[in-house]
Amino acid sequence: MEPVERPLSERVEVRPYRPEDLDAVIGIFESAVRDTASTDYDPAQIEAWARIDRARWAARRLRGYCRVA
Repeated sequence: MEPVERPLSERVEVRPYRPEDLDAVIGIFESAVRDTASTDYDPAQIEAWARIDRARWAARRLRGYCRVA
């Protein structure tokens, strides 16, 4: 019997952002900037892009339409 692959919607939960998600959201952003984009940008650009103001990030996530998975 072959395994049945479930639809993505059954494997991933998408929900509204909550304040306790901040560290994970910032971690994903930093990884994208420092790891993924690091091959396309020079170190000064990466450092400028990766600066994070936690209070500002927290406020913006709560103020806008933000979902996490």
